[in-house]
Amino acid sequence: MITLSHTPEFISVSGDTYTVRHHIRKAGGLWMAAPTGKGGYWRVPNTPANLAAMSALASGEPVPEAPAPAQPAAAQPAQRPAPAVDLSAYALQRDLAALGSDLNTVSKRLAERLAALEEARPQVLTIAPREEGLEALTFDSAHVMLPHLIQSLAAGLHVWIAGPSGSGKTHGAEQAAKALGLTFRLQGAMTMAHELTGFVDAGGRYHETPFVTSFRSGGLILLDELDAGSNEALLALNAALANGVMCLPSGEIIRAHGDFKCIGSANTFGAGATAEYVGRTRIDAAFLQRFGARLTWAYDEALERAISGNEGFARRVQKARANAKAHGIKVLITPRASQAGAKLIAAGYSSDEAANMTYLADLTPEQRRTVEAH
Repeated sequence: MITLSHTPEFISVSGDTYTVRHHIRKAGGLWMAAPTGKGGYWRVPNTPANLAAMSALASGEPVPEAPAPAQPAAAQPAQRPAPAVDLSAYALQRDLAALGSDLNTVSKRLAERLAALEEARPQVLTIAPREEGLEALTFDSAHVMLPHLIQSLAAGLHVWIAGPSGSGKTHGAEQAAKALGLTFRLQGAMTMAHELTGFVDAGGRYHETPFVTSFRSGGLILLDELDAGSNEALLALNAALANGVMCLPSGEIIRAHGDFKCIGSANTFGAGATAEYVGRTRIDAAFLQRFGARLTWAYDEALERAISGNEGFARRVQKARANAKAHGIKVLITPRASQAGAKLIAAGYSSDEAANMTYLADLTPEQRRTVEAH
């Protein structure tokens, strides 16, 4: 499976690209290795021809041939051939020296500028159709980690996503389900095993849970707030997630459907309470190992600005968040404040009034001055 996402400048190509890498290189693609050294993606200049070629690769169709250069009409006089252009590294460095710089410096500055442009915009993610006759899916505002979530699930892994409150974990899981053509189900924090496995009532009737329904019939289940529940409840799922088999309280034994996918979301990676999330539980290591991929779902500030409803106020919230972090103030200033403030401003409140009613409401006067500093 090949997944595409793109900004106005670049197309990102990830997934099973080994057998088609020559097409990607032909389009000017560069391999961008992941920081861990494992995996990565191709970055291709975003032109109409390249977008058509990469979309064809993602859908398994033949790559369209580049149009042949137009030939001069017979009636036109013959043109003198253009002089050869020296594109050697020596020549480029020689010419750049005249500008008071060098190739390495210019390349570095260009790379920094392109990276800044990419970071400033939420990415557009296009998913190739799963079957012939279906249209490709496009998410106009996708979290930067959404392609990795979709690809990990498509690889057959259960995925743990950890990120701060309001970072869009639930929305990302819903988008992943849509991209994979699966029914989305949600189950919140659990403190007892029957909340996951179901129970038999006094009349002998078995009551099924969203997890069991997804396990039996297929679908994507999001186990939300996993680090806010109890280990006793979670351990009931060890066999189900590791071996694909589950014994229900009714005595029935069921096996995982071929389209069963599981995402666990939390504010932490299961290591226990933090200064911001004091009520979080330390998760049993055996249960954590059931999640083959673990993704950090941080705030995507380009996405936050795009969906907030008021980009100016969102930037103010982001500045306050950065100031709080820089000064060690342990408060949560989340994208939810950007969205709530936008609604208040649309209702007639000023930006300062919206700030006081949202992210500043729980702060002391000194903390307010610090996070609002310019």
